[in-house]
Amino acid sequence: MKGCSILTELESNREWASALSAQCTWEAPYDTDFHAATLTRFSQVCSAAGNTLPQDRMDYAVTEREVVDVKNSWSSSKGMPPDLLPRAIFQANSPGWNLTVWSLQRWAGPGGAAHRPSLWRKAALCPVHKSGPANLAASFRLIFVKVQMGLLQEALLTQRWLTRTRAHIQPCQSGYVRGVEDAHLLLHEVSAEAIYQQRALWTVMGDFRKAFPSVCREDLVCTLADGPHVNGQCLKLLADILRHDTVVIWHSGYSEATVSQGIPEGGTLGPFGYPVLLDTLVRELLAHNCGLGVGWVIPDVWKGRLWSGLGQPDPALVALLMSALRSASPNALLPSAKLLDENPNLEASALQALNDVAPLRIAAILHADDPVLLGCCRWSLQKSLDILANWAFKHKASFHVTEKKTVAMVTPSPAGSSSCSLPPAPILKGIAGQEDRALVFKTGHKWLGLYWSASLDLSVALRTRLAIAQKAFALLAGLAQRDALPLHLVSSIFWSKVFPSLCVGSWLLGIAPDAQNILDSTLKSWAKQLLGASEWQNAATALSELGWALLKAYDILDFPSWMSHEKTLDRLVNPPRCPRQDAVWLGEPALESRIAEGGAEKRIRKHEQRVQGASSIQQQITFDGRAESWG
Repeated sequence: MKGCSILTELESNREWASALSAQCTWEAPYDTDFHAATLTRFSQVCSAAGNTLPQDRMDYAVTEREVVDVKNSWSSSKGMPPDLLPRAIFQANSPGWNLTVWSLQRWAGPGGAAHRPSLWRKAALCPVHKSGPANLAASFRLIFVKVQMGLLQEALLTQRWLTRTRAHIQPCQSGYVRGVEDAHLLLHEVSAEAIYQQRALWTVMGDFRKAFPSVCREDLVCTLADGPHVNGQCLKLLADILRHDTVVIWHSGYSEATVSQGIPEGGTLGPFGYPVLLDTLVRELLAHNCGLGVGWVIPDVWKGRLWSGLGQPDPALVALLMSALRSASPNALLPSAKLLDENPNLEASALQALNDVAPLRIAAILHADDPVLLGCCRWSLQKSLDILANWAFKHKASFHVTEKKTVAMVTPSPAGSSSCSLPPAPILKGIAGQEDRALVFKTGHKWLGLYWSASLDLSVALRTRLAIAQKAFALLAGLAQRDALPLHLVSSIFWSKVFPSLCVGSWLLGIAPDAQNILDSTLKSWAKQLLGASEWQNAATALSELGWALLKAYDILDFPSWMSHEKTLDRLVNPPRCPRQDAVWLGEPALESRIAEGGAEKRIRKHEQRVQGASSIQQQITFDGRAESWG
């Protein structure tokens, strides 16, 4: 549909083609001078790639071992590419077919022609519903299902250079390399340090608009050539692959569209090249001394005061304070806490000096296209936003500036308390006629699937995650109570579908207040519902019958409750009201001790010994290794 009218098949097909064209179009104004320089640089690197000797030994011919490794890493797929060759053909291990595939890839690869055949450029449009009405093309994300030979060629090229590119990017990026738990724990660590030291942490949680489709392909090639130094025939092949794609639109008819910009949402080029493009932003932030220091040491003269970070640092004062902080006796040279309270700019200068002398620095926390900018004061955060705006203007990127996408947050401090009004919100400056856009201050925001609180109160996130898991469980419980499925199949579906939805963020949700009782009661309720037990029946019996008695929520809290220098993570975050002592549940030893005792098998035996003799039912529990899933 379009508006209130129903489209014909031809009009519907054209609407899909129009949506694809709009997705791969640069929306915001961009730096035309930088774009012209990029095109010139692109011509230079492509010419050099074909005419000069390679700088390393990465241009060798494709080997049979490489083809086998890539095919073995493929997962099953129901997508039908334009060549109508299902993935099962490539995974059938037919000797004749394998030899044909290897020969073709060897001919078209870096050691051969370094060329993308026209048939390998084709891809089928595959709309994935994102949000909104299902009868509108704008409600879908348009990804590509590529020809299998073209997909294999991309994987062979990117796999060869993956180690080099991953070593080049700054470690603050975790997208496509590590899971979201890496970014969650990193943000939690810097936030916990700020709360413990009673200082404000200023953050912006952002979201890039159309991250992959808005990438300039020439810019990406130049970035890979100048950064990790992709060169020779490999660079020539990369440029040829990115020259254009032919997308087949099978919905409501048949048509073909040529796409020459944006990284295709499907394939390996996006996860391979996009982090390198973002790395240019990280390096620009570091070059301008932006970001947040880690490992702050507050001098005695300033300990115990509340830091706000509302002023603007003075470079001269920052230099003097840094010199004093590095001296043998800094307390005698530093201004008093009273002077900092009276002068916001002096306090901001002190914060900037402490930030600059910290042993480590994080420019930003980036997980794919969901960055978090960090600042020790409002001025520092605004400086990072200004650099981001200039970078986005050059590289044709744009931000979602809405309450649900890009927001500003500040840790609890005088700036974040109800008794003191917040300062003007940080501004994402407009360039080339664009309007300035003020960000919204929030006390909580959903980031990477987890509701993040500025005060690190994870109780809301725990309740949200339980509600999601409960919704999935309700469907399964209905099937079990109607005897539509056997119990062993219901249990299998529970572990493959319901339980993983509860595990998202478990590395942090375990330190939420009263998390143990909440998770235990939820598990008991689920066990009784699956077995159709009445309310008066003992929940422990239901847990034992399902084999859950040893699982409960023990391991889900072991990780965030480990011992470290006689302090648990819970104590570090909430020293005054820690609900637990140094020991984890059931008097378990620390995580390090249990690992030293011999790993998972010894832990399982230890649990089994503990429950021996408790009841004849518990002695018959079958333990199939699921406890490892809770960690």
